Amino acid sequence: MAPSLGELEVDQPALPPGSPSIEHAINVERRRQDRDPDRALPRPESAAASHGSSARGEAIVTAWSPCRPQKGHNGAVNTEVTRTALLVLDVQTVIVEPAPESFFVAMRRAVDAAHEVGIQVIYIRVELRPGHVGVSPRNKRLTRLQPLLQQGAPGLEIHPSLAPEERDIVLTKHRVSSFVGSGLDVVLSSLGVTYLVLAGVSTSTAVLGTAMAAADMDFGLHVLSDACFDARTDAHDLLMEDVLPAMATVLSAEEWAASIAH
Repeated sequence: MAPSLGELEVDQPALPPGSPSIEHAINVERRRQDRDPDRALPRPESAAASHGSSARGEAIVTAWSPCRPQKGHNGAVNTEVTRTALLVLDVQTVIVEPAPESFFVAMRRAVDAAHEVGIQVIYIRVELRPGHVGVSPRNKRLTRLQPLLQQGAPGLEIHPSLAPEERDIVLTKHRVSSFVGSGLDVVLSSLGVTYLVLAGVSTSTAVLGTAMAAADMDFGLHVLSDACFDARTDAHDLLMEDVLPAMATVLSAEEWAASIAH
């Protein structure tokens, strides 16, 4: 789970009395407090004293999870949520059909929670071009799956029960990883996203491939265990228990939804 809200001390070198940067910050904060008493924060002297120190250069900062939006004094959700995106992977009818009802419930919970707090939801669907233009014969896995996943094949639409809303983004990829041929990296860069939450099908292909690629690009990662599915339950369990925790925080959709709730 992401760290809970708390306070951390950050030691800064002491500055000479009357330093413009320190005094200016104090004056700005005091003026804000005068305008809005409910927002008042501990002044530097009292904050330092409460931590057993009166060093002038000491500062108090707030720690939060990047996936947890915070409200400011005006009630607006902090823009930290714009740094997080929920990726919904390969929930196309032909792929997701064998998944149990519990998967659909967890996925819907995750998407609804993201919508509620303003986290961007990005659907990634897979579609292969026909012939060798779409898949090299050297690619054993996709050569076998090409008839099922190539353009024009039935069931490549996103499952109706998980259909995206107008505010969601839908991208098409051409390989297992969500970053291959989809333009996802450009979209995330444009949005300023640095934290990803992964959910979808299958755990051993799209989820694992996307997680490994994202980790290599230094994205912070959460994986929603019950909002992922693999027909091979032993592979799903192994990945969730032993492999993915090395690169991501693994938790349930409900746990994640609770962590980002206002």
